[in-house]
Amino acid sequence: MKIKNENEKGKCIGLLLKQDYKENIQPKCLNHKKLDYSLESLKYIDAYLECVRKSKKKLNIEQKKILILRCGTYVGEVIRNKKRNFIWVSYEEACRISKNFSEIYEGDITSGLVLYNKESGSLWLPLNKVYKFLKYGKGDSLKFFAEQMIASE
Repeated sequence: MKIKNENEKGKCIGLLLKQDYKENIQPKCLNHKKLDYSLESLKYIDAYLECVRKSKKKLNIEQKKILILRCGTYVGEVIRNKKRNFIWVSYEEACRISKNFSEIYEGDITSGLVLYNKESGSLWLPLNKVYKFLKYGKGDSLKFFAEQMIASE
């Protein structure tokens, strides 16, 4: 089966976190100069999300979507830089790859872009991990998530 990748889309969205930093949600919480696509840089993303999460400012739906897209694709790009067998795929493509994917995930913002391991056939959702961090806190560390993915795949 031929898989259509969305690598350019994932790369461009993730780049916004660093390049378009003034448009980030609460930009003062993020040290964008430390974002170099290394695993170590994910500790700054964790700290950023914790700052946003703990702030008194309530985020609207659009702000949450921007945060999830930018941070999630950045994390995915960190993983892709370490493991070249990963590609970004759309929700629709993920459903083609795995028949039960649509039964588990509903096609919302957290599953709009999915990391697919071409060798193992596994699907991973870094955008969903950002959502979980915002909801539950630093127990859902993006740095830990990326380290585990890189080690297990």
